[in-house]
Amino acid sequence: MLGRRDRTVGAAAGTKKLATALILVIGLSVAGCGVSSESTAVDVGDAFDPGAAQNGDSVKSPPSANSANLPEELVHDFFEASVGAGEAAALRAKLFLTAEGQGQWQPEPTTSLTILRVASLTTGTPTGGETPVTVRYRIVGVLTEQGYVEDLVNSESRQMRFVVVPPEDSSGQWRIERIDGLLPDGLFISDEALDTYYRVQPVYFWDNTGRWLVPDLRYLPLTKQPEVRPNFVVQWLLNGPSPWLKPAVQALPTGTSANGAPVARPGGYVVNLSSQAEARGPTGLTQLAYQLSWSLRTTSIPTIELQIDSQARNVAAPADIMSVNPAASLPPPQPFGVVGGKVVSRQPGGASPAPGSVLTAKDNIRVVSAALSRDLNIAAFVQSSSSGQSLVTVRKTGNKPEALRIDLTSPIGRPVFIPGTTHLLVASANRLYLINPANKKPRDITPSGLEGVQAVAVAPDGRRVAIVANGKAWVAALAAGAQNSFTVSSQLRPLLPREVPQAAAVAWQSERRVLIAGSAGGQPALWEATADGVVGKDKSSGLGGSTPTDVVAYPIDPFSSSGPVMVNTIQGAGDFSGGLVIVKGLRSPFYAG
Repeated sequence: MLGRRDRTVGAAAGTKKLATALILVIGLSVAGCGVSSESTAVDVGDAFDPGAAQNGDSVKSPPSANSANLPEELVHDFFEASVGAGEAAALRAKLFLTAEGQGQWQPEPTTSLTILRVASLTTGTPTGGETPVTVRYRIVGVLTEQGYVEDLVNSESRQMRFVVVPPEDSSGQWRIERIDGLLPDGLFISDEALDTYYRVQPVYFWDNTGRWLVPDLRYLPLTKQPEVRPNFVVQWLLNGPSPWLKPAVQALPTGTSANGAPVARPGGYVVNLSSQAEARGPTGLTQLAYQLSWSLRTTSIPTIELQIDSQARNVAAPADIMSVNPAASLPPPQPFGVVGGKVVSRQPGGASPAPGSVLTAKDNIRVVSAALSRDLNIAAFVQSSSSGQSLVTVRKTGNKPEALRIDLTSPIGRPVFIPGTTHLLVASANRLYLINPANKKPRDITPSGLEGVQAVAVAPDGRRVAIVANGKAWVAALAAGAQNSFTVSSQLRPLLPREVPQAAAVAWQSERRVLIAGSAGGQPALWEATADGVVGKDKSSGLGGSTPTDVVAYPIDPFSSSGPVMVNTIQGAGDFSGGLVIVKGLRSPFYAG
């Protein structure tokens, strides 16, 4: 525990449900600037709430050095004192120390922060007026001024020992006299502080094909005033994607810069950029408007008035702003599972599959695991036999399902579809393969240096992938090429390797969050993590002692904290919502799509 607050190492609070109003306006008149242009608008809802979009969250102030009543509270608050980074944060943190302590700890007032995952905070027995407080922690990574965490390491456990001295008089406060042990370089905060004082703010980049927007998770400091937060977001967008995501997305045209900060107006913002932003022509400007609207959203999507060198641009308004983010337009979930060796629907009161359905194919037998396309016209069955496992794809063509046996070797993991395509990814014989259901020859796309691939899951945007290999979970960019060719980047980010040291499966719960299932120290483990692997929340207690072998989730939309979840365990399979409810006879559940 971390003192007086519950230690929830949770993903930063997600935005609330999208308001019904979604309007994109490009090239509107700007009051007071003397610029006027014909406007094009698409109204797909009711009145937009500008206050919600522009403010999002109120300002959060880090704790004062004078607010602690106990030594452990002082140390807890010290791990939150440096939020926001910079000189002000360094001065604030030093106030927690005595003059002697300040002489010992003199960090540079950097714009970056080392993020620590605190495992325990223990108060010892006071001796001679000094109270020891021992903190066990691990270094997670470094939060940069670009809002992303790099150098993700999840280091070995370390220890710091704080010596806290009592107030000198009744009007004084507890202070830290010295810090023993291995301290991180520079300023640092706990992952709990990251969760409390920052908001996960995705910045969106177009994928390499220019078809879909892909979220790049950033952490926006809520210690800043709401009116300056949009400037952070726009600058992050201009500076390009996080290094690990670069292979799958496009940066803005080289040299694009901002002509001042975004200007708030009723319902949204005026964004004024340099002429380089026009390098891709009118289509590129329309795409840029999409990016800005999605990136600047909080509880709603704001309208954007796009200017180039202070001149409004009259470009085509998008027909449907939701369509460019595949996570925003998903149909209701369709749950399936294996019962008696066959794939069956788990829809309440679901009817038997129609004649000619892929589920009526003679190959729907001896099924170990499976995948179904969203339109239910393609199935991939992993079958068992005396000689091992095999993968059969079945496509609905007319009234007769056509089957094709794929050249793969046991063991074969559960296949998954890449959203927006008919292609699948599947782990086989410790490698990762791309499957075209119309071609029996799979293509090995295992990222360089990765061995022992066991399981795979694809993000709703189809451009990020989570992989389990040799018991460790990773996330990487999934770059799209021509004719549904895909490659997995070798820049892998670990997903809670210390919390789930024996991972078995991963699932995308939303565009921001993943689930990692497996075991830790011989005990069942299920953790939820941000999709960049920075912060997580332990959900293992809900397993009821059942060890998970697979986990699947259905991301409802970008504005919900999570969608439905199903877990497969050694003891059985069922639905998971805070706790696991095993369904008799069910095995290997999954969602179509």
